[in-house]
Amino acid sequence: MPTSWTPPAYRRVLSTSFRACPSRAMSHSDLRSLLDDVPDTLEIILRRDPEWSPVLDAWRDAAEEAGAALTTWRRLRDRQSYAIYRAAQDREDAAQDALNSHPDVSDERLVAAVR
Repeated sequence: MPTSWTPPAYRRVLSTSFRACPSRAMSHSDLRSLLDDVPDTLEIILRRDPEWSPVLDAWRDAAEEAGAALTTWRRLRDRQSYAIYRAAQDREDAAQDALNSHPDVSDERLVAAVR
């Protein structure tokens, strides 16, 4: 979104319709190569205020997102919503794995929260 002063090059980009550019599918190997170059910051981004366990909060966020994506896919039944659902489910699975390997997993509060 432009501010009060916007560089001319940025204005040209904003005025260009990206839909006018022909869409090309990216190959699997190109996508893998692109994603392999993205550094992992080992940071967790939470949507809610952190409570006593950020790992539990990450799992709850992922579970909510996967549930919403599943509901959308069941309603729409298209390829895009299924891909979004599968990605969300993969994130939930990864968060659950992290939760299971977390040192506080023996804490009774954590066990009760997951149930």
